Order: sequence, then C-alpha cells, then structure tokens
Amino acid sequence: MSQDNSTTMRHITSLDGVRALAIALVMAVHYHALLGGGWIGVWLFFVLSGFLITRILVDAKTNADTFGSYLKTFLVRRALRIFPLFMLFMLIGEVLWQLTSLPQTWPIARPWLFTYTLNFGHMLDLVPISDVYSHFWSLAVEEQFYLLWPVVIWFLNKNTLRAAILLMLVGAPIARWLLIETHILELRQLYFFTPTLLDSFAAGAAVALFDLQWIKQIRWWVLGTATFTLAAGIAANLSEGWRFALWSFGYPYHMPSALQYVWGYTLLNLTSGLLILACMRDQIKIFNNRYLVRVGKISYGLYIIHRPVFRLVVAAHPWLASHLTPSLVRLVGVTAFIVVSLLLAKLSYHYFELRFLNLKGNFKYR
Repeated sequence: MSQDNSTTMRHITSLDGVRALAIALVMAVHYHALLGGGWIGVWLFFVLSGFLITRILVDAKTNADTFGSYLKTFLVRRALRIFPLFMLFMLIGEVLWQLTSLPQTWPIARPWLFTYTLNFGHMLDLVPISDVYSHFWSLAVEEQFYLLWPVVIWFLNKNTLRAAILLMLVGAPIARWLLIETHILELRQLYFFTPTLLDSFAAGAAVALFDLQWIKQIRWWVLGTATFTLAAGIAANLSEGWRFALWSFGYPYHMPSALQYVWGYTLLNLTSGLLILACMRDQIKIFNNRYLVRVGKISYGLYIIHRPVFRLVVAAHPWLASHLTPSLVRLVGVTAFIVVSLLLAKLSYHYFELRFLNLKGNFKYR
C-alpha cells in the first residue's frame, strides 16, 4: 500500500498504475460492496509489497556494512513512509472519540491499532469490526512482514532464499487446508492470519528473485492466467449453486466453495505476480497512464482515508434522501466518496507526507 524505492534502483512507473487498480478495487468493495470481488485489491497490494520490499532489501544487503545498519536504515525509511499519516489518523481519531465518543469501540481498538496487531484482534473476535478503522488489519499484516523479511533476507543466501520462497508458496495453501480441516480456524479467520497469507508476499518476492526470462509474451501469460483464474472461480461457485453477487468474479469473501480458500488465493497471487512482471518489462501500457500513476502515488493516503470518508457519506444519507430521488442519492453518494477521498489523499500527500518522504534521503543504504 505504501511505496519505497532504493536510490540505486529504477522506479517502475507502471507499478503506480497497478497501485491505482488495487486501491480502486478496495474502495469499490468498501462502498456498500459495490464490487464484491474488490477485496482482491488487498492481495494485489500484498504481492506488490513482496516484490518491492524484496527488491529493496536484496539491493540494500549488497551495500550495507553490518546487519544493524541495514536493518536500521530499512526500518527508518519504512517508518517515514508509514507512521506520519498513521499517527495523524490516530490523533484525529482520539480527538473525535474524546469529543463524541464515536466510534464506541475506539478504546478497544486503540492498542491493537498502535501495535499493528489489528488482524489478530479481528481474527480472535477481540476487536469489533468498524467502518472507521477495520481496514488497518492489512497494514498490520504488512508491518509484520516488514519485521520478518529483512532478517530472512540478511541471513539467507540467494539460493536458500529462493527455497524459502518456494516453501512459502507451497506451505501457505497447505496450512490453510490443514487449519480448516482440523477445525483450528474458521474461514474468516484465515483471512486475517498472517502465516496463511505469506504466499502472497512470496509471489511478489519470487518475481524479484527468480530468473523468469524464459516467460515470453508476458501479456498473453497475464491474459491467460487471469482468464483461467476467473473461470476457476466461477466454476467453483457454480459447482455448489451460485450464492454470491455476480460482481464477486467468483471470489467472494473467504471463498467457502470447493476448497477455494486453498487454491483461490494462490491463483490470485499468480495473476498478480505475472502482472507485476509484465510491468517490469513495460508490456502493459495502460498502467503508465498519467492519471493512474497519479492515483497510485497517493494510494497509501487513499487507503487510510477512504473508509472514514465513507462513514461521512453514510451519515449524510438521510439528509440527501430528504432532498433527492433515490437514484440521485446513490450518484451523489458515490461521487462524493470518490472525490473527497481523492482530494484529501492528494492534499495529504503533497502537504504532509512528502515532508517526511523527503527525509528518506538522509538514510541511505551503505
């Protein structure tokens, strides 16, 4: 969801376009489930993170003098990207709760948010779901990955690291199957449990580390894999009677049909990884579109901001309904959701986040 670029590596502009796609999917699912399969955008963010962080860390390892300097530089640069806007959100949330006592569950969520463990809070039913803050669960998963992955990369050589990535790619689906079959976890809990999500990060890491030059005509690979993934999802749901919205693309939340929770995430990760590979080779030009790139650059702010904006739109619904027809209420609502989210995220990026991002130049890998 957030982005970082080592000073020695070429910035891949089209990946900002991919971020735009990911945040658009997420916003669509969070606006009254307008797009049932929009949660896939979170997995696209995970695969992107796996690719970019692996790329950054492998490059940093070759330039760092010691493990301490390598880890410190990585964590400081990540902190400058992630924490300022997060802390601003927490500050505003705290002030609003003190003034209004809303959301009522804020005191329960506060420690889980601060410690980036909200995914476990939701998984264990210790923190109620809220439109204001529940999307932070995926940021918690990413932060946990950021703490684990630098250590793994530093202490493993490339061949062993590749073996570890393959183990994650194979092990996570098996773990999902075992945890459900043995009734240790429920399907919805798999969605929040970091170990069962590691294959998404591993898919991105594989693109960064493996020699994939043998894959030619990458655009056709992306199209073919995406088509197969879509067909498999539809078939899985049809096999047990279609119970989900058409716009879930055959991938409803938690994917309960035909063991889809085992292989569905894998297919989504594979498609996302190939999409990133295609962008590396500049083979899908649409993601270089300047408007998509601009949205991608502010995608972290959009991710943080969009759900509170949604709450404001919902709060305004009764007033809108008393003045407008139902169709106009829907149109004004979704337009306000998009425009206000984009505006706030753009202001945040240019007038707040960039002040901290510019400090990253003081912390270079040596």
